[in-house]
Amino acid sequence: MKRYIWRLIYKLRLDKIEVINHLLYLYQKACVRKNFKSINGVKQNGVLLINPDAQSQKWLGWYALYIDHILNGCMLAEILGLKPYISLDKDCLYYDASYGDNPFEYFYLQDGLDKKEIAAFASENQSNFVYGMNKAYTYNVHNFKRLGKIQQKYIHLKENVQAGIEEDIVALLGKEKKNLAVHIRGTDFKKEFEGHPAYLQESCYFDEIDKAIAKYGYEQIFLATDDQSIMDRMKEKYRGRVVSYKDAVRSRDGVALHFSNVEESGYKGQILLDVIRDVKTIAHCDGFISGLSNVSFGARIEKFSQNRMFELDVIIEAPKANEAAQ
Repeated sequence: MKRYIWRLIYKLRLDKIEVINHLLYLYQKACVRKNFKSINGVKQNGVLLINPDAQSQKWLGWYALYIDHILNGCMLAEILGLKPYISLDKDCLYYDASYGDNPFEYFYLQDGLDKKEIAAFASENQSNFVYGMNKAYTYNVHNFKRLGKIQQKYIHLKENVQAGIEEDIVALLGKEKKNLAVHIRGTDFKKEFEGHPAYLQESCYFDEIDKAIAKYGYEQIFLATDDQSIMDRMKEKYRGRVVSYKDAVRSRDGVALHFSNVEESGYKGQILLDVIRDVKTIAHCDGFISGLSNVSFGARIEKFSQNRMFELDVIIEAPKANEAAQ
């Protein structure tokens, strides 16, 4: 049987990795459906509550939370034939009372459910499910594609937010120039926490950027970073070629923006909107160079959700901090 399957794959010129991923996906779907059969009321309610645990909301940056819990929760809902409802709360790093109670709904569309409806099924339909990808920084192109389809179906920005971001992108990048996006994660990444990728200085990106410009003729570099010192050094290296949002908040003290102690009303909502806009802008560019980060993964998922691919897509990898120390 195995020999027949591989012969069929060869004859049809199918990507073996793609086939293996799809078979694993079908197996996971079967396991998920079996495990959820015993849950009372799921099918009757027709809704799957995606409410990440307090620890995740307190510690995860937006695109870690978005990919591991929101998108994967939507994947689970898809498998079960349910409608996802995303509920974040005061534990979320981006909670900002001036924007409302549910940080997901600050900028994303969602059919409303009142608190009584949520309470009615929260205990039995709650999802902290991470779809087959519970190891940090190990996503691959097949997962990007699959999650891109899920995002395309279930996740949509509010119309005014989408329109505002699109206006910002055109104003920054123009309509005719060829653009290379570069994402460099700074701030607390420099501390190289255990299990995180080792920090790569911006100079590690120079060779790849230079080769990309020489080969593809990029006229502009859109730099997305949370660290003002990285922005300064990149602008010094590439002079007038680097473009970025002047109104974006960036750290000057090495503290990650989402862990900042700033209590100013509207601040947390603003840094959330900034990172969403950065990801949308990266996806608008022609090429992309990044290290390993959840923001860069979010940008690739965003690109696939638009049924497009980068003409150049480079991930500069480094050993994880605990491996590098060995």
